[in-house]
Amino acid sequence: MAGRRGREFVGGTSLVWAGENFIEKVLRAHGRGIGTVVGDGEKVLEFDISVDGRFGMEPGQDPLVCAKLFGMFGGGSPVAVTLRTFTSETVSVRHGTDKDRLIRVPVKELRGYRVFISGREPGKILLDFEKVPPEVLRECYSYDAKTGEYTGLQVDERDHVFV
Repeated sequence: MAGRRGREFVGGTSLVWAGENFIEKVLRAHGRGIGTVVGDGEKVLEFDISVDGRFGMEPGQDPLVCAKLFGMFGGGSPVAVTLRTFTSETVSVRHGTDKDRLIRVPVKELRGYRVFISGREPGKILLDFEKVPPEVLRECYSYDAKTGEYTGLQVDERDHVFV
């Protein structure tokens, strides 16, 4: 039942993927992007993903980011992961504070996932994940995460595509 090994965890317990390895199959597979993980409470981890799938922009950051990811994944509560990747397509948008100035920006694809503990076996904690449908992810971008209050869509759909 257990898939690829993850990381050694507390007291010799291993975190393993029950099915496909989320880090390899999803996070590293889409090329250059930004990953954001929100866990229990307000724990947030944001990290860059290079074109070749390494985490972090500096040499040696990849194993540190992986360790933090597994720490959040194995924490007991499900975590939300947003993956923003960059396409080769660009669009013109108004520049932040200078609304008279147009700039070209890459179109970003937004993907959402839920990572959770799916079971336990002797010496193992089994992890799994599911993709959040694009329409649900779009809706999530319309609410304040802290208050739950509706705010309207917080990204410009000209340069953000929910996939």
